[in-house]
Amino acid sequence: MLEPKLLMPVLALTTSVCGVFMLLNWLIHRTLAGTKQWMFFVTLVAVACVLISQPQLSDFWRIFVANHLILAGLIFLALGTEQFFQIKSKYWPWVVLSTVHIIGFVWFTFFEPHFIVRVVLNYTIWALSLGLCIRALFQSKVSELTEATIARWSFLLACVGMLSIFTLRLFMLGAYNPSDSLLTNNMSNQIFTIAVIAIPLLLCFSLSLLCSGRRAEQVEQTKQAAEQASLLKGRYLTLLSHELRTPLNAIVGHAEMLKSIPREPKKHEELCDIIAGAAMSLSDLANQVLLQAKGETKPQELTAVNIANVCQEIVNLLSPLAEQKKLDVTLDTTSLMAQDCFVDKEALTLILKNLLSNAIKYTLDGSVVVTIKSENVGSHYHSVQFYVSDTGVGLNDADLVTIFEPFVTVASEQSVAQGAGLGLSLCKQLLENMKGELRVRSEIGRGTEFFFELLLQEAKTSKENTPIARYTHHQQGGLACNILVVEDNALNREVLQHYLKELGTTFEFAHDLAQATSKVTKREFDIILLDMHLPDGHGLSWFVDEFCTMILPSSPTVIALTGDADETAQQTYLRHGITYCISKPVSPKTLVAVLEQVCAAQSTQILDKHLVNEEALRQLSSELDGKFLTTKLMYLSDTFDYEFAQLQGLADIKATDILYEKLLQLAQESDLLGMAALSDELRFASGQLQQGQTIHWQALHSFAKESVTALQAIHTKVVA
Repeated sequence: MLEPKLLMPVLALTTSVCGVFMLLNWLIHRTLAGTKQWMFFVTLVAVACVLISQPQLSDFWRIFVANHLILAGLIFLALGTEQFFQIKSKYWPWVVLSTVHIIGFVWFTFFEPHFIVRVVLNYTIWALSLGLCIRALFQSKVSELTEATIARWSFLLACVGMLSIFTLRLFMLGAYNPSDSLLTNNMSNQIFTIAVIAIPLLLCFSLSLLCSGRRAEQVEQTKQAAEQASLLKGRYLTLLSHELRTPLNAIVGHAEMLKSIPREPKKHEELCDIIAGAAMSLSDLANQVLLQAKGETKPQELTAVNIANVCQEIVNLLSPLAEQKKLDVTLDTTSLMAQDCFVDKEALTLILKNLLSNAIKYTLDGSVVVTIKSENVGSHYHSVQFYVSDTGVGLNDADLVTIFEPFVTVASEQSVAQGAGLGLSLCKQLLENMKGELRVRSEIGRGTEFFFELLLQEAKTSKENTPIARYTHHQQGGLACNILVVEDNALNREVLQHYLKELGTTFEFAHDLAQATSKVTKREFDIILLDMHLPDGHGLSWFVDEFCTMILPSSPTVIALTGDADETAQQTYLRHGITYCISKPVSPKTLVAVLEQVCAAQSTQILDKHLVNEEALRQLSSELDGKFLTTKLMYLSDTFDYEFAQLQGLADIKATDILYEKLLQLAQESDLLGMAALSDELRFASGQLQQGQTIHWQALHSFAKESVTALQAIHTKVVA
């Protein structure tokens, strides 16, 4: 046997190596809870062993400081292990034993030195720390992975081994005298020191194995989660046909009816309206799927709508699906107020479509009832309750817990087809955005009822339901403008050709950007309808890099035709100078409104008003320095771009009070500059804001730019 004085430096070296090893372990696994505390434990014990191995040091450093470093290290060991295994820590045993340990070591080191008592105090701390580690190990969740199981067993072996060594030493205290120390050369110290040299290596190795095992668990969990997500999304893509087939079924069914029924203009018009509505619902669904995939919802667009009419349209749309299953679909609006209300029509329509189509799909026989009720809850406000109930298969308790989660479907054996796993999650998300909550009650075999409630503001009757109508000018006998349509898709060209012929415009087609460049440089066009995704490039790149640098025979207004559901992309187009964005599928009403507005702007007429009060401008020119006014007007367009960017930003964050003041401030400034029409529109917009109506910022901004252009032209004439 070697003398302990020679073994102690070996112990100090061993623990120092373990300290470096645990530092590297922490650097590798720093994201795992507890690894930092383990590093502190080994480091503090290593420093303590170095102090103990120095016999020339005083008792204060070699005994008192060293043992309290071990105390701190053992606290870190226990806390780190509890954090690693996610077990709640108990602090009171440490408070009690630490107090006893400190007082005992002070007394039995400096006042009445007694080695045996110090060993007992040290043992209690080791026993508590290792006991808490074993407790955390057994209370934690057992992993099925082999790597994790081996790590747990090695850690348990290390803890039990160290506890056994310290317990054996406790039983060998008879071989000591009170005046002995850890450096006393006897059999007990020799066995203890050799054992303590080996055990730390095993402990550090087991801690490292625990980290590797936890990493393996995380990789396995991530793999399982990915497989589950892939399974759910794969099933979702397969079952998305439920959401898509609902409007497709309406299109096909009503198209067949259109062919089979006698030629009745009114009936044909009604069927065509349903087909068009179903097609637009497909577009709405595509937009909402993209938004949900990004975890977003569209901002609310409040418009005045008749709730009963909206519900009737949805029932008409889904009636062929119900007729195929011989189900009765009933709409009850007897308790609904007659007034129009401000609501996000697109969102409400999508919610009711999903709920009604689900009810029809899960009902084998019986009926589906849509009930709408309302009650007045104050001045111009109504609480509107929506109920969609069926006599279908019903939902069990497990289904009710998960039914609103994305990509989760009902797995009822009685169901005819599985759900798409998107509709209800989407409805819930949309209703939360509308300050509502989707709820459900169901009973197996008796049916299900989905219901929600919305607080809606009553809409005042107005001829101007669409704010953009204030900025349009209809020219009798058609639109006198020449249009270039840049579109590569033949079906889209056919649709646009039909719309433009109805408007009485002259137009040409370009199939790609190369043809567009050739045509626009040779002929005069008033408007360019530009598809953004073309075979030979992107429309925005062509507009910025080529169109804006061309010398053209005219100055056409560029309107983007885009299928981008992302509003950020559309804002990018507008920011680069494109005047308008029209989303696909192109609505004839939207196309007419935008084209009329552009043509009206080019003739500088808005509702038969003059854009600029020339007399007011002349008076302003006489009052102000000519150079100052010229400079101000030169940069006025850029100033308005900045101001409208601020307005839209304030609208996005719903800073209504600041937005209202900003609109009035711009109206006053427009008045001073002689832009009376713009001032009127800005004041009208402030009124819309107070009533909670939708403001068409794009149209208003374009009108402002047109007003500034007219102002600059008249100022040039006045100065001349």
